[in-house]
Amino acid sequence: MFVTSKNQVLFEWKRCRDGYRIDHDDAGAPWLHPNSANTEPIQPLENRALFRRFADLTLDDIDEVLAFANDVGLTKAALEPDPVSVFTAAAETMKVLTAALERNDYTVLCDQFNPLLRPASFFLEPQPRNQRPVLRYRPKNLLEALWTQFALAVTRNEIQRRCVECGNWFAPINAKKMTCSNACRTAKSRGGRKSKGAIK
Repeated sequence: MFVTSKNQVLFEWKRCRDGYRIDHDDAGAPWLHPNSANTEPIQPLENRALFRRFADLTLDDIDEVLAFANDVGLTKAALEPDPVSVFTAAAETMKVLTAALERNDYTVLCDQFNPLLRPASFFLEPQPRNQRPVLRYRPKNLLEALWTQFALAVTRNEIQRRCVECGNWFAPINAKKMTCSNACRTAKSRGGRKSKGAIK
């Protein structure tokens, strides 16, 4: 069995079906709160360039953080409020590490990545007919999932790029692919340009 980053990480997450809102605590710090108790399961790592979108968050733009949470949920649980500072601190670290990756500065990358809290949940999955087991990762939360995706992209030299049509990050299936979807490919071939949207 050929194991890819898409099937090696087992991660199902939940988000609030009715989205999130920003509330401030007594000290004035912004927190993300669910709008209801309704949740839905999602597979955020189906977007194989999600860590790039996370690294690209504008750290002082609270609406960008809220849009990210509405798409992929909170860091610990769907219905457990999160301080915005958790998102921004982790996104800032991801920004530094992706910049090191783009410079091929692997010493800095490893020095800063290794002390992070990373996925501790991994296991060997038995395979039929006495084939070699497959290594799987099971992150415990959203941030661990993002770090796992980042680490696999680094070690596998995977490509991520922005769609030339809508501007969203995606992981192309080959080096020539410049658009993230059939709709963007069609729009590009017609000479149009879609407005930039959120990554689902």
